[in-house]
Amino acid sequence: MFRYQLESSKEIKKLPDAKNETAIAVLDDDPFKPSKSLTTHGFRIEELGPDIRSLSQISNYPVIICDIRGVAPEFGSSLEGAHLIEQIRKTYPDKFLIAYTGMQHSISHNKALSYADRHMDKAALIEEWVSELDDAVMVMSTPYKRWLRLRLTLDKSGIDAYKIYRLEQTFLKAYIKKNPKLLDTTSIDLTPEIKDLFTLTAKTILMSFFNS
Repeated sequence: MFRYQLESSKEIKKLPDAKNETAIAVLDDDPFKPSKSLTTHGFRIEELGPDIRSLSQISNYPVIICDIRGVAPEFGSSLEGAHLIEQIRKTYPDKFLIAYTGMQHSISHNKALSYADRHMDKAALIEEWVSELDDAVMVMSTPYKRWLRLRLTLDKSGIDAYKIYRLEQTFLKAYIKKNPKLLDTTSIDLTPEIKDLFTLTAKTILMSFFNS
């Protein structure tokens, strides 16, 4: 039976609040040149360097800017940052990923880069960075938009529409009642992998709003 409307999660924060509350990780083997200007514009920029040894290192960052060259050597892929972006998307489907590059890439790179939400050129003007990051932090500060991102991931995973609807109802109930533990009570028949994907991602979304 229909109970919860998706519109109930359309809580929208003011842009300055969204900027202040959204940590942005930068993965780059060089200093991130736009960092100072973006910080002046109110963004929370944290440069983590290139040596990412575990995906858990970026688990607390809703928005991630990732260079394509010289990043994540411990992962052992010739695709470097592009491979890392692909792995982040598969593990944390809700994150807003920005690929950061100054050159053309191979077909293999381009396939991996398709997992990014945006692509930014290293020669981009600061105005372009501000525009893209304004969009990113507002997306990640709106429960409705973050649920839509997770819903798309579930759809791409082959989950049928009715199950996704039921998962949506579970998410909305947990959001309205401010109780992430309700996500653990779903009786929907899912594979363990999909159930973990839904539960962990949905909890991350909810906790980011309940703790703000």
